[in-house]
Amino acid sequence: MGKLVRDNMAAAEAAELALKQTLLEALQKAIRARGWKQAEAADELGLDQAKVSKLLNGHLTDFSTERLVRLLALLGHDVAVSIGPISRRR
Repeated sequence: MGKLVRDNMAAAEAAELALKQTLLEALQKAIRARGWKQAEAADELGLDQAKVSKLLNGHLTDFSTERLVRLLALLGHDVAVSIGPISRRR
């Protein structure tokens, strides 16, 4: 595998992680804005309390990008993704 491919794969993984982090932060904010306890959020989102705890504590490993988007949609949020060339300033 060439250096260009490795670099592009690393950039893609970083972009996905950044997207997931942004989605997670929006989800955390939406849950906290409602003043829900973890059990209430779990009930509203169809999750168990342990998963809500993971969300609120910033654990991304159990959540796909798609799942985070679905959870935000359940809370009445639209999600828009902006696509453009990768900035080389990173």
